[in-house]
Amino acid sequence: MHNGDYYLTLSLGNKDSIPMKMLVRINDQLLPDTVSAPWYRLAYKTIRRKVVVKGEKLVVSVRGVGSDVGLYAVELRPDNGSQSIRFNNKLEEDTVAVKAFRSKLIKQLEGDSSNLSVLNQLNIVDKYLLACYYFDGGGWSWASKETGLSLIYRMYAAADLLEQVIANADDPLYERSCYLLARIYYWLDQEDNNPAHEKKARTYFAALQKIDPGNEIIRMYLGETIKDETTPAMTQHQAPLWAVYQHEAMQRMLKVIHWWVTQKQTANGELGGKYGDDVEILRWWLPAVLGADDSLAKLGYRRLADGVWNSGILERGFAKKVDDVEHSAELFRDTHPGMFLVNYGDPEYIERCMISMQNFRDVWTGITPLGHRHFKSYYLSATQVVPQYPYGVDVAMNARALLPGLWAAWYNENPSIVQLFKEWSSSWIADAKRADNGKPAGVLPSAVGFSADRIGGDSPTWYDPKLTYDYYNWDHLGHVNELQYHLMGMYAITRDPQYLQTVNFYNDLIQAARKEKQLTTAVDPGGIDWVKQQLLSGGADHD
Repeated sequence: MHNGDYYLTLSLGNKDSIPMKMLVRINDQLLPDTVSAPWYRLAYKTIRRKVVVKGEKLVVSVRGVGSDVGLYAVELRPDNGSQSIRFNNKLEEDTVAVKAFRSKLIKQLEGDSSNLSVLNQLNIVDKYLLACYYFDGGGWSWASKETGLSLIYRMYAAADLLEQVIANADDPLYERSCYLLARIYYWLDQEDNNPAHEKKARTYFAALQKIDPGNEIIRMYLGETIKDETTPAMTQHQAPLWAVYQHEAMQRMLKVIHWWVTQKQTANGELGGKYGDDVEILRWWLPAVLGADDSLAKLGYRRLADGVWNSGILERGFAKKVDDVEHSAELFRDTHPGMFLVNYGDPEYIERCMISMQNFRDVWTGITPLGHRHFKSYYLSATQVVPQYPYGVDVAMNARALLPGLWAAWYNENPSIVQLFKEWSSSWIADAKRADNGKPAGVLPSAVGFSADRIGGDSPTWYDPKLTYDYYNWDHLGHVNELQYHLMGMYAITRDPQYLQTVNFYNDLIQAARKEKQLTTAVDPGGIDWVKQQLLSGGADHD
């Protein structure tokens, strides 16, 4: 080994994803950070550092911190500098230019296959292009099929590759690698609420802003509000102010929807974030249908509904894969109920929703010891439930799985669906009247155990059923109140006032809370004063 500057690359971890913490020492110099593997979704973590070889040797040691050590690979490449690349833009991926440069390197190697400088730069270029491929694949179904990797896994794999590239600040790919890495960490933070990712993203964006201060995208990533000058103004000058604001809001919304439909959406309805997340965008598109009768919004809505239905990930109008109801229900719940308004009276969508409700009768629910109809679990698919501890509970959010049926019942008053929903709704109303496990009478519980009708399921607290995600806790009102929406829907269909009992009770509590100043002070969770506080504040999710 010759003396000089090199780049050392270590891939640490193990194929079985056994947790490891490791310290790396290079020539008696300890790297400042402990290396942990698995690194989020990846079984490995790669580090690349510039090192100096003296005395014709390099000593690298990896020591476990309360764990074994796992070493996938080690590379040592001399630092021979890099050739410049002619780019077509300042910070974007520009894979066209990078691929052209790669072809140039390959041609150089045809003349001299032992040229280490070219070989080493080709290695970095390939890492960069693979990172771009992973990132650009997003949640598109083609990317998952081609790679066999999920969206989030590929984002972490791309980050691991890009961090190797930016180990050399003089590399011509350095700045655009930092930009792509910042975007990845920003969106991973949005997905996982990870402060470490947020900090990294802001650090990279702040450094890039110094290089490109006029870049509006970077400024927006850093939180700056950029004025939209393109929204058309009201032509009717005598319009009241509320109408002016409403017109502007509608135009802004249509502009966003039109971009997604014309620039991003494919023929199978996908928007690039995987179907399970793409469908969530439709939750705010209906005003464009009902308020503006917008043809592009209708087209995009229909594409996504049909795309999900024909994707192969549904069976009998529900997810094939078992998951908690928040996730397993959204594919169908977020796409098909709205079709009653997008394509009113279309028998295709009515039939799909009717098919989905067969699952409610045949798979999801049963009769408890108290004679109540409840879901057997909150982990479910079209063909099975998971009734074992701790999943054997009915939760308020199971109403999410029933929204397609609620719209079908609204449209055709199907007696079978209405009767089944009466049984389920009446069971929850009866459970609300119970004052068990510390729950105040009149308040809907967060969960009910199927096997014994226990309020709160297997949890010692009625308001925290100790389930997989905290959004099943009672104070996450935006989620648990989906049951209230279902009950109000039942009232709209049947005009039976019993379905407004809990809604009216909550309204009375809110009115009382507004008069009780002491409710601004801390109270123990679970009691009636705590319930009032949550209702008045909107709960943990402020909904």
